[in-house]
Amino acid sequence: MESNIHTSIAKVEIIKGFRPQRFDPEKKSFYVVDDFYAARFPAIVKNNGEIWQIASIYLQHLFITENKDSDTLVTIGFHLLDYLRFLDKKFLTFDEFPLEEEKRPTALYFKYLNDQISCGAFSSSYASERMRAVINLYNFCIEFKLFGSHLKDRAYKTLTRRILIRGEFGDAKYKDVETTNYAIPRNNRTVSSDEIIDGGRLHPLTVSEQKILNKYLKDAPVELSLMCSLALHTGARLQTVCTFKKKHILDLKTKGKINSGDNTYSIQVGGTIDTKNKVSYKLRIPVQIVKNLWNYVNSEEWKERAELSFYGISDENYVFLTRYGNPFYTSRAEIVQRQKNYKDSSKDEFSPQKGGAVRELLRKLQIEMKINNEDIRLFSFHDFRATFGLNLVRKLLKANCEPDQAMLYLKQRMAHKNISTTHGYMLYAGYEELSLTTNQKFENMLYEDIDLDNDGGIEIE
Repeated sequence: MESNIHTSIAKVEIIKGFRPQRFDPEKKSFYVVDDFYAARFPAIVKNNGEIWQIASIYLQHLFITENKDSDTLVTIGFHLLDYLRFLDKKFLTFDEFPLEEEKRPTALYFKYLNDQISCGAFSSSYASERMRAVINLYNFCIEFKLFGSHLKDRAYKTLTRRILIRGEFGDAKYKDVETTNYAIPRNNRTVSSDEIIDGGRLHPLTVSEQKILNKYLKDAPVELSLMCSLALHTGARLQTVCTFKKKHILDLKTKGKINSGDNTYSIQVGGTIDTKNKVSYKLRIPVQIVKNLWNYVNSEEWKERAELSFYGISDENYVFLTRYGNPFYTSRAEIVQRQKNYKDSSKDEFSPQKGGAVRELLRKLQIEMKINNEDIRLFSFHDFRATFGLNLVRKLLKANCEPDQAMLYLKQRMAHKNISTTHGYMLYAGYEELSLTTNQKFENMLYEDIDLDNDGGIEIE
């Protein structure tokens, strides 16, 4: 079985600071569309050095009409590049579909992807994304009549399937969805007892692991310590933590009201502070953490970093900046502002940050832990979200809060769309308690007939 199809010299070129152009029929010239700006845009170059025009038109359609972001466009671009290389190697043409189904490019690519899954080269989810990108391109070509409509049924066949959908509060209903005969199903892994599904497979840190982490954070760079602390005490994702601005901390200090129940400030996120999928909810931040953040944004270290940054020393600037003045995670607001400011996209070297520098700081911290043989598993920044959630569940249950009430409160604090996600935290906490109780009972049974003699040896009665 062949596992490598990359014999073609087709490639993806990334255009920085991309703005699409439109043709003015009266002036008979192209003009830049200032309303649209992409920090990175993929251009697929064919074997002969020419741009793959159909793919280029499609990607611009996704950008302008469907408002896809740069990262999504680049991902789709590389999926389509893989298909183009496959066509090159097999000497196939993008829009030629023989009568025999087994000879059609989409059918052959579908078979190839399934072969890759079988040999372990691709996961089912990765193969599914690639196949879907290809089908979506053909669907676009057929819809906008970029080639003959007679190819519609030959490129793929549309099917209708009924799936089970769970609602926000656990209610379930069936829904008919449109799919194709070349859709690759994703094989969902079984959820293990040490993980929680919440925007990924998260592994909460145990109480002892949290103590180890706190010990190392005391000597870590102050910005990393503050970011981790904010995540561990609020459940905020990396994107949210890193897009806090100085003005947000200022507003909390001067206008914020303290929640007497848990000594926190409430702040609305999802607007000027980014969240996943732009979900809007109130994030609660402990008063002491707000004080620490306020002290930091008024420190000389913060000012030195701010001077090097896009916003300078202003309340509009990020709380967390690298030593080079870059944000750890670029906000949507900055991307929009740069879009308005830059007129000559060819001179724009701006590249949005996605948290890579934070992950590198955490990696160095964990290397130090490993050298010192600390009893702590590998963890990600996203695991702090699960750690906060589980800590909150433990606290609520210890206070004799009814499980149903605890679950609804947790759902609100963590802005879960579906209560089934919140239920995962409750199951984890229940399993954890059951495991501790069972282990204790087992140990009591094991050692109930064992006594230590005077010499420290084990004597069995």
